This record gives sequence, C-alpha cells and structure tokens, in this order.
Amino acid sequence: MTFCMMRSLGYSLYLMFGDIFSLLALIVLRFNKANLKLDLEKNKKLLAEYKKRIDVLLREKEDAGKENQQLSRQLDEITQGKSSTPDTTSEQVMKEEKDTRIQRDLEIN
Repeated sequence: MTFCMMRSLGYSLYLMFGDIFSLLALIVLRFNKANLKLDLEKNKKLLAEYKKRIDVLLREKEDAGKENQQLSRQLDEITQGKSSTPDTTSEQVMKEEKDTRIQRDLEIN
C-alpha cells in the first residue's frame, strides 16, 4: 500500500467518523432540547399553581384584614360603653364572604 493510498484511506476514515461524531452530537443536542422543553412545561405548570395559591392567600389576607377591622371597631365600641350588637345585615354579609372564600378555596384545590 502506498503512502497516497494510506493517506486516502485515512481521509476516508476521518470523513466517516467525523460524520458519525457529528450525528452523535446532533442526537445529544436534540435529546437535551427535548428534556429542556419538558422541564419548561413542568415549571410553567408549577408556576401557574403557585400563582393560584398566592392569589388565594392574598384574598384570605384581605378577608382577614376586613374581619380584623370589624372586630377592632366592635372592641372600640365595647370599651367606650356602646352597644356592640351587630345588625343582622352585617352578620349576613360576613357569613356570605366566608362562604365565598371557602368556595373559592375548594375550587382551586
């Protein structure tokens, strides 16, 4: 075998293995891309769940703040010697708000 033949054979092997390595690299890149897409979808779902939970907690905080204000007013009335019996309308409103809050929590969970 002459040097030219060996050189030609070496170049052919180089081209053949070069193509194989290129294909392997492409397969790895596509596999990584697919995994990244799956991870992205999972993270999007988790983010949506966390956003819903944050909204629920913010609503609960707001409701608790309103209830706290009402109780503070009642306490002030009691300490000032006034009658603190709430009328049935405000009791009904508080009950409806509580029922609505419970219903929202059940829908989200």
